[in-house]
Amino acid sequence: MPTARRARRLSAGREAVWDVVSDPYHLPRWWPRVSRVESVAAERWTKVFGTRKGKSVRADERLLDSDPLARRSWTQELEESPFERILRESVTTVELEPDVTVQPFTALRGATRVAAGTEIGSHAVVIDAVIGARATLGPFCYVRPGTVLEDETKAGTFVEIKNSRIGARTKVPHLSYIGDADVGPGTNLGASTITANYDGRAKHRTTIGANVRTSVDTTLVAPVEVGDEAYTGAGSVITDDVPPGALGIARERQTNIANYAEKRAK
Repeated sequence: MPTARRARRLSAGREAVWDVVSDPYHLPRWWPRVSRVESVAAERWTKVFGTRKGKSVRADERLLDSDPLARRSWTQELEESPFERILRESVTTVELEPDVTVQPFTALRGATRVAAGTEIGSHAVVIDAVIGARATLGPFCYVRPGTVLEDETKAGTFVEIKNSRIGARTKVPHLSYIGDADVGPGTNLGASTITANYDGRAKHRTTIGANVRTSVDTTLVAPVEVGDEAYTGAGSVITDDVPPGALGIARERQTNIANYAEKRAK
């Protein structure tokens, strides 16, 4: 497990990181001034635990392996500790390139790779995903296994992406679920764009071309394809392919009933 140091040349040892992880609800005074945390290689990794008393403790993995009695004592002390459970479930091989910013309360898990210049907002969860350079994620974003976000993509607030490839410069700004999809570059998926990928028996893929614009509350019922530079109308449920450059609209026409309020009051 890598150690860490503060940005702005504020050199800090491991105990500074332990202060943060042992009690995330009472962060040290220097934390708001940190712009990023840089990983540095360590000769050997150390497990970090938090006890029920909120005090941070450390146990060298090789020491525990060589001393079964010590391992049992640690296990007993940490049993039912919520923080230990989080760590145990977060065993990971995350790779972060230079100039990556990870905001507090974010979880990066599994075989996740994040390219240079990317910013991941607070309360984001990224699992077994590949994130390109200068991408923006979160806050409150869920990137699930099998996802590839290419360079300069955006996965915004309350967005969930699963087993999908999102092309360069494509934006999924807010309130969307994109599952089992291939999205081309330069596309903008409007708020509440959903890929309905499961029919109750099997998963199906959605293909969205380059420079597509979906309007708010668009549902794409897979398998379906939206061609390059196509548009969808707000509130549409798209069940058939939309040709390149076309506008797909699938909704009832609006009907206005005159004097409805007066009639209702009688």
